[in-house]
Amino acid sequence: MSTRVPGQRQTGLTLVELMIALVLGSLLLIGVFNVMVGARTSYQLQSGFSQIQASARFALEEMAFDIRNAGFTGCTRDDARITNVLDGPADYYGNILAGAEAYNANANDWTPNLPAQIISPQTGSDVLTVRTSNEGDVFLRTAMGTTADDLQLTLNSVGSTGSIDVGSILVLTDCLSTSVFQVNGADAGTATVRHVAGKNSQSIEPGNSSGNLAKRYEAGAHVIVMETVSYFVRQSSNGTGASLWRRRGFGNSEELLEGVDNLQIMMGQDPDGDQVVDAYVTPDVAVPDETVAVRLHLLVRSLDEMSIDTDTRTFDMGGEVIPAFNDRRLRRAFTKTVSVRNRLP
Repeated sequence: MSTRVPGQRQTGLTLVELMIALVLGSLLLIGVFNVMVGARTSYQLQSGFSQIQASARFALEEMAFDIRNAGFTGCTRDDARITNVLDGPADYYGNILAGAEAYNANANDWTPNLPAQIISPQTGSDVLTVRTSNEGDVFLRTAMGTTADDLQLTLNSVGSTGSIDVGSILVLTDCLSTSVFQVNGADAGTATVRHVAGKNSQSIEPGNSSGNLAKRYEAGAHVIVMETVSYFVRQSSNGTGASLWRRRGFGNSEELLEGVDNLQIMMGQDPDGDQVVDAYVTPDVAVPDETVAVRLHLLVRSLDEMSIDTDTRTFDMGGEVIPAFNDRRLRRAFTKTVSVRNRLP
């Protein structure tokens, strides 16, 4: 016998209702998925641009610090009172009076010609060289008897305990006269350095053309360590593309920052000496003695491809147009202008 209750109807989903539910559920899932993909893409882009900005800030500040200190030779402001006894005073290590100078990139070379110390830079990218100083509390302990005497410096300033050693380029000044020379002998125990003619036992460039300084300096004369520093773009040692490299002093070049595509430099010139920049010019026509500011143009990229679209933009960096890279990495161009403080009053 039938157990169906009179008036009760069969319940459940029809095929049409099931299909409608599946469609609506699919649309809802697609919407949620698109929101998640959009949020993930937005996060990646923001993270990429943050990384680019942090990298640019670090690189520009490193270069700016050295530019600000470029050309410092103590309290002697008159270049005519500076005696440079380095062998090759106009060369890479010897030209400390140049302060900040740069090399303008052409198609396959640079103007002026690059020194041999800058190894394998990327063509099309400028090179910056500054002569900066380590103004420590180092002084002459005893007066010199002759202009060729060894120098007895502040204790613990020579060798492993100090910043001065064989090969160091020093500035010795008493504000009336200044001498520039290279240390070619050092005794850490007595903090004594020698400055005879020729190169040192380790043949570190450039050597001295003479062992005689400008005068017999008295005790208390200030000693400053000079260092030549260069920044340039070169292929990364990790195979990740171009990077920013730095060569400091007599050491090997070091990879400072990955993800730097190009460096362009403009030199602020002050030919009339009023301490105001009259024009920013390319390094090939700049006069180092008239440079009172340096404008840096830096092109930084993300290390990974993050963008959905191919980057077909060109970049105008101080009048130099960098062609499109046609990849999906993020890129931004940054500009920073830095005063060469030792050229200002």
